[in-house]
Amino acid sequence: MRLRTMLTSAIIAGLVTAGAVAGPASAGTGSASDPALPASVTVKVKNINNKKGKSTVKKFLTVDVVVPGTFTDTFSDGSPAGTKDVWWSVEVRSTGKGSCGGSYGDVLMRKSEVDGRTGGSWTIDLPIENTRKGFTNYYLKSGTCKLTAKLDVYRSTINPAGSIDKEITATTSFKILNATNVAKPAASRTTVKKNAKVALSGKATYLRADQKVYYKTKAMKKGTKLVLQQKVKGSSKWKNVKKVKVGTSGRWKTTVKVKKTTSYRVVFKETSTLRGDVSSVRTVKVKR
Repeated sequence: MRLRTMLTSAIIAGLVTAGAVAGPASAGTGSASDPALPASVTVKVKNINNKKGKSTVKKFLTVDVVVPGTFTDTFSDGSPAGTKDVWWSVEVRSTGKGSCGGSYGDVLMRKSEVDGRTGGSWTIDLPIENTRKGFTNYYLKSGTCKLTAKLDVYRSTINPAGSIDKEITATTSFKILNATNVAKPAASRTTVKKNAKVALSGKATYLRADQKVYYKTKAMKKGTKLVLQQKVKGSSKWKNVKKVKVGTSGRWKTTVKVKKTTSYRVVFKETSTLRGDVSSVRTVKVKR
């Protein structure tokens, strides 16, 4: 099997860019500015759902750039010296372990202008191919990646007031996450008398993808923590009841005391490598 990086994923299927598109809901947002110019760069990014096959993360990356307009230059005696545009460039780079690009990183976007534009907005779709080619299975390694957007702004003028030589850097992060599944809890009894004890149980799994295993569903590791939640009849809010730990084969079991008709569900919270999941609901009714 061969590890893919962000750059190889983008190149294989072709990087897509578009102008002036509003940013989608994002996993991370980074922004930096120099109000004195004024100039700023903002980057928004989505998490990646790591799965087998071909897929595309729509509007994976959104970049917004603002830079100063033209400057009316003058000579030392105050006479006109023409107008001067700003030259600027922005580069977005992913760094980190595994598929993030390493310490040097992968360049996901590079844009430059020298025609007087005062910035712009761009989005990038990220095509991914976790497929088999010949005898090689390609995959992404789950984990957290750092994203850096560096904006360089430059303008050379005779009048020192118009000269600019600035670097502005915004940072954020995104995750490559493998899917998880928390099954609907089973109950030893679904209709009981008030204050009866009921055993709840279930199973939790995740999608594994690494050098040894190629996108296969596996039992959650022993000791993984889940949260049992309940919603009593008549209430609109879910409340945490207790934490439960996964045992062998991804299975968990616990006991609850049921005073009123209550619905139960189990939650796995998102980690740096795994997506969060919420089980379907199991209701235990109390007889009158």
